[in-house]
Amino acid sequence: MYRSPPHRHEFLFYILQTIALGCLIAGAVWLA
Repeated sequence: MYRSPPHRHEFLFYILQTIALGCLIAGAVWLA
């Protein structure tokens, strides 16, 4: 039974969320 490692998915989701948050903060600073 093959199971994909959850660590990679969680790490990818964390990176994506961090990038999204960074872009949001950068946008707020740019508009401010």
